[in-house]
Amino acid sequence: MSKEEKDMYIMGSLVDSCKERTKRGKKRIRSRQTFMFSGEKVCRNTFLLFYVIGKHFLHNIITHKNTHGVTPRKHGHLGKKPSHSLQYDDIKLVVQFISSYADDFGLQQPAAPRGRDDTPPIYIPSDTTKKDVHDKYVESCPNDRHVRYSTFCNIWNQCLPHIRIAKPRDDVYMCHLRKTSKKCSFRGGKVGGSKKDAGTHHACTG
Repeated sequence: MSKEEKDMYIMGSLVDSCKERTKRGKKRIRSRQTFMFSGEKVCRNTFLLFYVIGKHFLHNIITHKNTHGVTPRKHGHLGKKPSHSLQYDDIKLVVQFISSYADDFGLQQPAAPRGRDDTPPIYIPSDTTKKDVHDKYVESCPNDRHVRYSTFCNIWNQCLPHIRIAKPRDDVYMCHLRKTSKKCSFRGGKVGGSKKDAGTHHACTG
């Protein structure tokens, strides 16, 4: 039996033993219930024991029945959006911050990994953690409204999977790329370089 079916069954087992109007013709505020089980009258405690419910649950059932009749109960917040829920602007701010951070401190690879046709990955140095990035994001948030670390990581993984924290071996490769890039640019701008240098520069740029 589902929760809704149980609620309806219990409401059907409650019988109002008082009239809706008092002797003076006023609407009765407090009602007296007769508790029924298998067609027999039982006391309140026996009723609670048979249906395995508590006093608070029974009070809510009686209040709902007196107010709305024998109808299914609905949660008061049903259909309402909580004030602390994640909004589009919150996600947008996280994505913009991570992208900006990657532009400043990350190193973009020339192409996507072999066998994958997507965005080339951007590696952030391995001495930085996502927690460090989140702390800086919190400091930059206006009005002290920010997402928590777990939500921050979920947005990062779903929206920006190509931005990654480098592993130590990736750092070695990144350093090699930086040195190669500087070496090639230096040789390309050197005046009066030898043929050997020119050939090396051609190999680097080619």
